[in-house]
Amino acid sequence: MKANCITNMNEDKLIEDNRGLVKSIVVEFHPRNVTEYEEYEQAGLIGLMKAIRKYNPAKSKLSTYAFYYIHGEISRYIKQEKGGQHSLGGFDQLIQPSHTSIMEYFGNLTPTETSIIDMYASGYSFKAIGDKFGHNRSWANRIYKDLVKKIRKNYV
Repeated sequence: MKANCITNMNEDKLIEDNRGLVKSIVVEFHPRNVTEYEEYEQAGLIGLMKAIRKYNPAKSKLSTYAFYYIHGEISRYIKQEKGGQHSLGGFDQLIQPSHTSIMEYFGNLTPTETSIIDMYASGYSFKAIGDKFGHNRSWANRIYKDLVKKIRKNYV
């Protein structure tokens, strides 16, 4: 695995510097309203962050490299929405309209469970989640499935 020479401070600056690229790609998807535009923009920003973390300045320009990540992440988001899947793996379907946030609704979750939901919603794979907690992909997948069962049992 190659080391990425971009620091967090540089990453933040690159995100801000390339926000216009994300917006120009979002427009190509013809969002129907402000909410949809913002959702596409968030997906595009996730794609930009992924691109920045994998970017090698010696090989190409960031904008050229990032275009595919941004476009792909927005496309993936749209496909999930049309397929009935949601960015929180279905948790957003469980939240009642009177609740303002996941944390308010799922306030009795442990910090580990909360982190797993946050990481999964941010697009982390089960392998990455397992690695973060010093376990493997199977552990993360099992914990996530148990968490879904717990939430359905206790909150639905």
